[in-house]
Amino acid sequence: MAAHLAIAYTCPAIGSQDSLPKSLLSRVWGEEFTMHGIPYHDDMQVELAERFDNFGAPRHEQSLKASTSASDREDALSQIKDVPLEILYEILIHLNPSDLLTLSRSNRRLREILLNKSSRFIWKECLASVRGLPRCPPYMTEPQFSNLVFDESCHFCGGEGVKDVFWTCHVRCCSKCIKQQFVSEEELDSQIPEEVHVDKCASVFPYIVVNQYQPKQPTKALYYLPTAAKYLAELKDVVASQGSEGVDAWVKSKKASQISRIKFASLCEHWYNHWAARSIPRHSELPLFDLAVTAVLSSALIYLWKDRIFS
Repeated sequence: MAAHLAIAYTCPAIGSQDSLPKSLLSRVWGEEFTMHGIPYHDDMQVELAERFDNFGAPRHEQSLKASTSASDREDALSQIKDVPLEILYEILIHLNPSDLLTLSRSNRRLREILLNKSSRFIWKECLASVRGLPRCPPYMTEPQFSNLVFDESCHFCGGEGVKDVFWTCHVRCCSKCIKQQFVSEEELDSQIPEEVHVDKCASVFPYIVVNQYQPKQPTKALYYLPTAAKYLAELKDVVASQGSEGVDAWVKSKKASQISRIKFASLCEHWYNHWAARSIPRHSELPLFDLAVTAVLSSALIYLWKDRIFS
């Protein structure tokens, strides 16, 4: 259904720590400046060198260094609360949507900022920067669309590495969850009221086409159960309150929505198969550090130049 993203990354050459340049802040304030466990941008190579050195270390040492690294990330991200929103917006607007998703789940303060309606422009700008990606549809929020496109987790069990995106249903679903979240046309048709005439279920209800992962078996349509249940509940209310005229209007409206879904799905499928691997950057924790570094440096610069900036 969807192309598998394989994004190669070659680690840059890393020399000895003695030959590495000093950090930016140590060059400005001198040797007495303490890093306080925050890896600044110029010290990224040092951190990478330490990570590669860990491969030969005993297990307990690796665990200790891993916990220290996690603590360092938390300390770095905690500095963001002191950064003015205007500067933070300017930083966030240049990130990839996948980085925004990661940040929104890494820190409560960042989550509040990024999921606030006033931050919608950040998501829109970041999504627009992804080459070839269709626009977010009007019936989804930008964070929802970003989650669908960039988060490779099953929307139901949380399993990782799910490559299949069912664009017409707006979900990622692993092979195990398909059985619980999708129903056959026969099952769906049996739930439609007898007085309602629908030419084809596929013209109204969101569906996917699968062969149940058996290449020799014919393909079949499976319908997304949550949306189907919602539609059936609406349909029963329309039948009870508005009669045949209301049903005809309801069916017409859903057919129009289905056409829009299919058009959107075809655009996304084309992007996913032809552009995604070239548009999505490698997965890395470094964007978290880059953001924290920029935030801390911005705060320092504002403090040093506050007399000129605000005079």
